[in-house]
Amino acid sequence: MTLFTFERNLLLKNKVNFLFPLLLIVLFAFPLFFDHELAYTEFDELNHNYEEAQRLIETLKEDENEKEFVESLEKSNKLIEAILRAKNTGNVQEMVEATYHYEKDILDRLISGQRQGLPIIEQQKRVELLRYMKEHQIQRYSIFDLPAHLPLANYYENIFSGMISSFLILCITALFLSSIISYEKRKQVISLVNLLPDSMVKKHSIRFTVYYGAAMLSLVIPFLFVSILVVIKNGLGDFRYPVGTIIGQEIRILPMYAYLFQSFLFLLLWVFFLSTISFLLSALFEHSLVNLLGTLLCLFLAEYRLFSSIGWIESISHYLPTSYVDFQNVILGGDIFSPLASEQVTFMNGILTLGTWSIVLLFIGMCAIYIKKSY
Repeated sequence: MTLFTFERNLLLKNKVNFLFPLLLIVLFAFPLFFDHELAYTEFDELNHNYEEAQRLIETLKEDENEKEFVESLEKSNKLIEAILRAKNTGNVQEMVEATYHYEKDILDRLISGQRQGLPIIEQQKRVELLRYMKEHQIQRYSIFDLPAHLPLANYYENIFSGMISSFLILCITALFLSSIISYEKRKQVISLVNLLPDSMVKKHSIRFTVYYGAAMLSLVIPFLFVSILVVIKNGLGDFRYPVGTIIGQEIRILPMYAYLFQSFLFLLLWVFFLSTISFLLSALFEHSLVNLLGTLLCLFLAEYRLFSSIGWIESISHYLPTSYVDFQNVILGGDIFSPLASEQVTFMNGILTLGTWSIVLLFIGMCAIYIKKSY
């Protein structure tokens, strides 16, 4: 029996390991079946805006000083009427066109100072997204659309935007890794591995590869399983669907397939990074609790931003893995509610940072094992 087969069988023998992918399946699939009628929809908001504007028009229409403002309100209401007409007729492309002109009008009024609300750049992003959908004839989904009704192309982007955080996914992965990597020490099996005649580096490289592969499978299998359910229920959707990003002060449109690819790449490297931390801690310390707490530590440091107010840490934040825990927000370039720690916290810097730290930690772990002559 090879060491690879031995490690694989050890993982399969421990039935607790199956709980983690099952938990992720429940987590990813729950929004698909959580269907309810919203108390307030996008069209309720439009009707409210229409009524408020109509009241203002009636109040100010006799005032010559407010003539320009009244005209802008009347124009806005006509654009709302066009959206509601398109909704009633069920014409998807007409609705995209009408919504584009409405949001463009809001942008023009924000720039001119006639209206206050979202930052101008956020409104510009909305307009650019609608322009892209209009030009490519793509059906629009709004923030009011429940995941239970979304096709696969939009499902994960929607639930990751608020319902399920990357922090939660990474915490579950960290728990899984600390469990499988410390298992051999907890069950006193590691002494058998240490007795094998192969070199220390070779033996533990195989072990690390098995652990990393198991962690990736525990993520990929739930994604594939839930994706099949979504396709059966709601269809595949259009993977050209646009995702708006703000890099610096520049708006860029990512097709959905590019957004999902970048998210998967971040996940792949985060699993690699967490694997190296857990592997190193297991090599240095006997107690499995140290492994668990140490693996989770960097995630909690990021979630609660314990040191974010320290100036010099903020200046090197783009070199720290903790800046990339919320990787979906990093890909989008942050927003007004969750700004990034620095403009240098970007997708490319995140990939380089996680990759570099992972390689360094793995090298330190292998050196520690080589010096100790045991794991």
